[in-house]
Amino acid sequence: SSCEPCREQQREINDVAADYGDAVLFIGIAGTSAPDDAREYVSENDVAYPVGTDPSGEIWLQYGVDEPPLVVLVSRGGRLVRGWPGGVGGDDLREQIEELAVVPDA
Repeated sequence: SSCEPCREQQREINDVAADYGDAVLFIGIAGTSAPDDAREYVSENDVAYPVGTDPSGEIWLQYGVDEPPLVVLVSRGGRLVRGWPGGVGGDDLREQIEELAVVPDA
């Protein structure tokens, strides 16, 4: 909720999520943000996919996150496929999804 780069990238990620939401599950983890702060971020930034918090930091540790943003692609079996420390632009995320996932024609 306090990550400025997250806010800057959110609109592009929202666009990608809207385009691929039928083929790819998008989930946001708001780190150690308080639930009310995460809800406010989701509302202010029109996030349409599920977002949870990670009060203990365990989820972040599993992916080696030491600070946001981090965008990752995780396979259906739970294997980390690709990550972008510092976040990712919409075009790069879209390209990687096209390369790795079976998606319906957009």
